[in-house]
Amino acid sequence: MDNTLKFSIVVCCYNGEATIERCLNSLWNLSYDKSQYEIVLINDGAIDKTGEIIERILSEKSELLPLATHYVSENRGLSAARNRGIKKSRGEIILFIDEDAAASENWLIECENSFQEINEPGIVYGPVNPFEDSNKFEKYIKDVHYTHFNNMGDQTHIMIGTNMAFHRSIFENNFQFDESFTYRGDETALLLLLGNKYKIRYNQKMPVRHKYPQTIGIWLNERYHNGLISRQLLKLRKTHKLKTSSSGNKKLVYIFLLLVALVYFDTWFVLLTLIFGIGFTLALKRLVLKSKYTLLKNHYGILALVLFPFSYLLKTIGFVYHYKGLLATYQK
Repeated sequence: MDNTLKFSIVVCCYNGEATIERCLNSLWNLSYDKSQYEIVLINDGAIDKTGEIIERILSEKSELLPLATHYVSENRGLSAARNRGIKKSRGEIILFIDEDAAASENWLIECENSFQEINEPGIVYGPVNPFEDSNKFEKYIKDVHYTHFNNMGDQTHIMIGTNMAFHRSIFENNFQFDESFTYRGDETALLLLLGNKYKIRYNQKMPVRHKYPQTIGIWLNERYHNGLISRQLLKLRKTHKLKTSSSGNKKLVYIFLLLVALVYFDTWFVLLTLIFGIGFTLALKRLVLKSKYTLLKNHYGILALVLFPFSYLLKTIGFVYHYKGLLATYQK
């Protein structure tokens, strides 16, 4: 493979007709040498007009750099699409962005700066912010739920799959995305498998904008599916005998207690009591830690206290549902 490019930007697409054009426009408008990066579009079997829109845009920009290529495959899920994008890419550094996101103008410049600071193969990621035209709930849920703090009240940063970059050598060392993660959780699974083998750098100056849940219903549905992903991650840890963090251990203890209540007490009352107790505790902790960001000075703080128990309830139901489904599969 002729790796003559500095960057390859992999965009995994599935039914993104409403957002893919904005994403691609942001990538063509990056402040970087257009001859030194490519755009690799992986169409994961979209059944809407995503493919048609991509082909139209590529036709319009056929004589312009950067070079963009469009690959279409049957629907196999996000991780499989990412892995195919890696195989089709030529860059020294491989970035991932979603079809419903848009990169900031200096995205590649800042990414390059971070890799130069690391000065060895590693991983770089940046913030994921709501679009300027996002509704109030999107901005609120980003601040309350998707912003993380440690026990000292200092903000911490979680890598999100729509804004991450890897040195190519990582994937040449037999690492890839676990294809059992078909729509989310893939970046977390990969980081678990990588362990502490590579340096990871967060760069506040390389943000992308991305859609967040626009309504309470969408967010709670997402929390339920997070429960399914939690079960997959737990299985991954066991399969590969991976250690958990202290916070991860606490969550596993919570889940263990919930399962005990479900199995031995055979009553949803005990289960719901435990879940809501945990939910209120975690909500209060979050609100206290975020107080320095004045979140308690408006009605959103009270709303968060009410919503968090429901969100943890749905996440736990998703986990238990997946757990029981696996048990049924094993019993067959």
